[in-house]
Amino acid sequence: MKTIKVKRKPNLKRQNHDQNYKELLTAFFKEFIELFFEDLAKHVDFSDLTFIDKEIFRDAKGRGKKVVDLLVRTKVFGMEGYIFLHTEIQSSYPKDDFSERMFWLYCRLYDKFRCPIIPIALLTYKKKAEPEKRQFKIEVANQTFLDFRYLKIELKTKNWREFLRNSNPLAAALMAEMGMDKQERVRVKLECLRLIATLKIDPEKTMVLGDFIDSYLKLNVVEETEFSKMIKEFDETEEQTKMQMNQWAASGYKKGEEDGLEKGFEKGIEKGIEKGIEKGARETAIRLISGYVRVRFPEVLCEVREMLPLLSLSHLNEIGEEIYDLEKGESLLNLVRNRLPKF
Repeated sequence: MKTIKVKRKPNLKRQNHDQNYKELLTAFFKEFIELFFEDLAKHVDFSDLTFIDKEIFRDAKGRGKKVVDLLVRTKVFGMEGYIFLHTEIQSSYPKDDFSERMFWLYCRLYDKFRCPIIPIALLTYKKKAEPEKRQFKIEVANQTFLDFRYLKIELKTKNWREFLRNSNPLAAALMAEMGMDKQERVRVKLECLRLIATLKIDPEKTMVLGDFIDSYLKLNVVEETEFSKMIKEFDETEEQTKMQMNQWAASGYKKGEEDGLEKGFEKGIEKGIEKGIEKGARETAIRLISGYVRVRFPEVLCEVREMLPLLSLSHLNEIGEEIYDLEKGESLLNLVRNRLPKF
């Protein structure tokens, strides 16, 4: 009888998670090493970085293939030639021996490149797990024949408060994935965005940080209301920061003009809603408009989000065209209310 192999469906949630981290670490690789490995950062030549894409190795035992998450070629001061910084992003507690897997990948990478390799495990488990060992040993007859070690970061064991005053921009994003109590979620998101607003970094990199935070700290309606209230309570000394947060939001969502085609739009909100793919166009339009309002006019977010699903695609298109010209949340409310269906 012929055996039929059932092809396993790809884990899209896991793929999106890995992609979020790859995008973040690629944009802020220097900051990543400086944030967690200060001593190592002193020796790395960050002016000479090459990101190696899609290194794939097959398991000899037939357990499938493994794609290396992030591989960077660079130079270390005081050494001839290159080294490779190999970072694995682990989002769920592994069923197999993760340390053995790190060693297996290390061997494959060394066999291919014949260069020193510094392995780093970035553990992004949703909950604080049991302490993860960071070595793989082979011992026989009371003798050690292999003692492989790697660097490790487990984000949920980090307390976000310890990074609150850190000027490293990567800290602003990763606080969203660190250990926190449920009632702290709103405060953490506010502090993440506040930190971004005070940093002088490239607008595109600012959006990478903002998108990452939005992906991992999605607030519910109650939390959004609390978030809006906290922004309103900024004192006079923080008015500049508040304005910078609003400017960041405005410029950020205009980035949809560049990314629009990937989201089913021709030119972000303005043109995208009009020419977006038919399936899911309204949902995508609502999501983008809500995202813009969330930071630009947070005080009216709850009301706007309740009304948007009642609007037709053409009305959403009109709002998308006019929203950038609005100065006040009340003006946005009037814009949306005037397009509500008459019952």
